[in-house]
Amino acid sequence: MLAGIEAMRWEQLVPATSMVGIPAGEATRLGSADRVRARLIQGLAALIGSPADDPVTIEQHVLVWMAAQYGLAEPAPESIFAHVWEETARLVMPVWTVAAGMALLGVPACRDGERQALDRVSFRLIPSTRMRRAMSEEWAHLSQSSPTADALLGHLGPQFHLLHQRPELIPSTLALCMVVALADGRLQREETRLFEGVADILRVGTTTATAIREKINHGFWHCRSNIVPPTTEQPDEIRSNSLRAAQLTLEQHGVLPLLEHDIEDGCLTGLHQTLYLDPDFRVGLKGWNRAPLLWPIGLPVGLLLYLRERFAAAEHRYAFLLAFMAWVMEQQTVSG
Repeated sequence: MLAGIEAMRWEQLVPATSMVGIPAGEATRLGSADRVRARLIQGLAALIGSPADDPVTIEQHVLVWMAAQYGLAEPAPESIFAHVWEETARLVMPVWTVAAGMALLGVPACRDGERQALDRVSFRLIPSTRMRRAMSEEWAHLSQSSPTADALLGHLGPQFHLLHQRPELIPSTLALCMVVALADGRLQREETRLFEGVADILRVGTTTATAIREKINHGFWHCRSNIVPPTTEQPDEIRSNSLRAAQLTLEQHGVLPLLEHDIEDGCLTGLHQTLYLDPDFRVGLKGWNRAPLLWPIGLPVGLLLYLRERFAAAEHRYAFLLAFMAWVMEQQTVSG
């Protein structure tokens, strides 16, 4: 974990320090990344109530504390985070699957080299073979449907049934659907029909659904135009700029009210930056079309939804997130 914190860059350190109560301005005033990292380690100790001031001892305390939350005897990061992701999947798989239906309306295209890069990223992010297999099987099952809104609405019936039992997840489901639809920079007729159909089946009123769609649409194009003016954008930048705009929409425009405070404290930004700093992620991004765009949008949101339910105390959620970000960076360093 300490090696991962050492590998963090400024784009990660600022949102990470926000999670331990250090404002962005104060992080800047500290003057160097090493000082910020030292404060981050101290802040992590405070989140779990560790009295230690030695970084190695703090690291051990954090791992033991996380393992204890799940009754695990061995404080190994791989087993801890495998457990976290498996529980995450149990909670948010219906959300992911409905959003995957929106992604399926796009034409999947990914060259072998880019697909292998993406596989390496997902292996580092999710140390649970069981969860990666479950997600792959769910995608394969969903892909058997005809890529039309009507066919997908029929196929997603079991997921709608589960979401009716978890109404607090419905707004996040609609938000993810809409953001995924826009993540390639265009909104097609079938995508609009699917969004409206999902809202209707989940008993979201027309006024509310329209407000969600318009808010996300406005936020996306605002972010998109701020990234680069359309007149100066290069063709090979379209995919990456659209994905970044989709992620910024989730970070900045209040479209996930259930996660509002965690997002304000930098949680989603930190996870997104951790993805972007992965060299394999940048390689994979060059070959993506619509379908693979689901998981860099949905996985961070899903993890936050799970941690919010699992841990009432924000400091405990943030401790897990910071440890996870550091662990992923450590895997990137070893792989690189």
